Amino acid sequence: MTDLKIIIRIARTDLAILFYSPIAWFILIVFSFLTTASFTSLMENIVTDYDLSGGKEVSLSGICFLGSYGFLSSVVSNIYIYIPLLTMGLISRETASGSIKLAYSSPVTSGQIVLGKYLAAIGFGCYLMLVPIASAIYGSLVIPSFDWAPVLVALLGLYLLICAYCAIGLFMSSLTTYQVVAAVGTLIILAILNFVGSIGQEYDLIRELTYWLSINGRTIDMLNGVIRSEDVIYFVVVVTLFLTFTTFKLTSDRCTISRFRQAISYLGFFVAAMAIGYFTSRPGMIKVWDTTRTKLNSLTENSQHVLAKLTGPVTITNYVNLLDNKSYRYLPIMKKANETIFEPYCLAKPDLQVKYVYYYDFAPNGVANNPKFQGKTVDEMRDYMTMIYNLNPHLFKSPAEIRQIIDLREEQNTFVRIMETQDGKRTFIRDFEDMDATPSEAEITAAIKKMISTPPTVAFIKGDGEREVSKSGDRDYSNFSIEKYSRAALINQGFDVCEIDISHGDTIPSLINIVVLAEMRTPLTEKGENQLEAYLARGGNLFILTDTGRQEVMN
Repeated sequence: MTDLKIIIRIARTDLAILFYSPIAWFILIVFSFLTTASFTSLMENIVTDYDLSGGKEVSLSGICFLGSYGFLSSVVSNIYIYIPLLTMGLISRETASGSIKLAYSSPVTSGQIVLGKYLAAIGFGCYLMLVPIASAIYGSLVIPSFDWAPVLVALLGLYLLICAYCAIGLFMSSLTTYQVVAAVGTLIILAILNFVGSIGQEYDLIRELTYWLSINGRTIDMLNGVIRSEDVIYFVVVVTLFLTFTTFKLTSDRCTISRFRQAISYLGFFVAAMAIGYFTSRPGMIKVWDTTRTKLNSLTENSQHVLAKLTGPVTITNYVNLLDNKSYRYLPIMKKANETIFEPYCLAKPDLQVKYVYYYDFAPNGVANNPKFQGKTVDEMRDYMTMIYNLNPHLFKSPAEIRQIIDLREEQNTFVRIMETQDGKRTFIRDFEDMDATPSEAEITAAIKKMISTPPTVAFIKGDGEREVSKSGDRDYSNFSIEKYSRAALINQGFDVCEIDISHGDTIPSLINIVVLAEMRTPLTEKGENQLEAYLARGGNLFILTDTGRQEVMN
């Protein structure tokens, strides 16, 4: 009998045993009921919202099935409850009854036993998958222009997660003769794999390894219709690792192996898996496939075109001031969360690197305004903040040291990013004072575009009582023109801004692309009017902005 036939026979036998037990039927019935109830409730809410919005065009397939609030996300968040109950008796039941000795005495290898039982577990997982698949089929029948591709990717992510859970549960079942202990042990391992991503985040190498090892969030991209090679490899490595652990455990039970050799073997398997995970998670090794119809999760074609014009290595340096109120979001423990902002750009341009420079200095809107810091020096404030965050004070450069590198006082010593090319071109990428705070693709691409081409210049006319860009009052235009921390500001959307006074007959420079005449309080002088007419005669662009009650002056 060939190896494959032996594995299939073991799988069929164990799958039949699963269905002979009430546990499997209980899991299937409860899972089907709760999953169906969740789907029908979600559909009811979506149909209600759709009717209330007047049938506005939306991607219903995405809203129903994808994303953090879609139906499949709720299934993913609850599937961990069922798998430990399924796998807890796969090996422990036979070990407790002694029937495992018959397998040991037969011409069947430990690997064949493990693969057969694992196929039985994921075979049962296929039965569980019938419920979300049926929901997707129903959705395709009632939703116009149903987008099957991303939904299938999300279903794949769910099944890969089931496969990983089954491999972990199978290993825990091999460690004990008590089924309940195996189930609880599986839950503990799953909890550890969810938590491990937050360990050692302040150290570069440890952060990369623990973040990769974490199973938390591994299906997020797939639930959005995106296949990442890093995530697929993760599931393959985790399944292989725990199946290897299980095979080695059965082998060590069949023949005498010293505890030291067992420990070294387990450690060797684990290190090999971590090495594979580390190298395959490097930006240059990751491949991404966005299956959504509109490529919703990818850089737009315009951004890709702009990024392609950047030649040579590019560095984005994050300057983090410990004494700035925004600093916590960018401390070492938050690095991986922040990297998601530029991840699409790093994938499109592997030689784009993100770095951090930490320093401490007085910031106008920083912690120095806290009454407890009154009268303290910046060094004393640094010591206190590093004690709170449990950080090494020597990680942060002093005010004198940071100013030898760059003077950020014009940025109010608040958090800022500087993108720089190898030939010295640079641009600022800022956070904004709004609900989202972090820059979106529009602001990042606009900043990059400033590096590869001359940005259009918008000139605001002054001298006749016009609204001004240098003032921040309700009447004036600072917030949407030159305010550094306003998302809508022209300087953050790819424009340069200046003011010109033409009342004395000064010529409007040829580099001006757009002139804004914003509600004069007094009429233009004759010289100013002539210069404006000359600008228009040579094809210039003019915005005339006015308000009621200003017609006489504006005319």
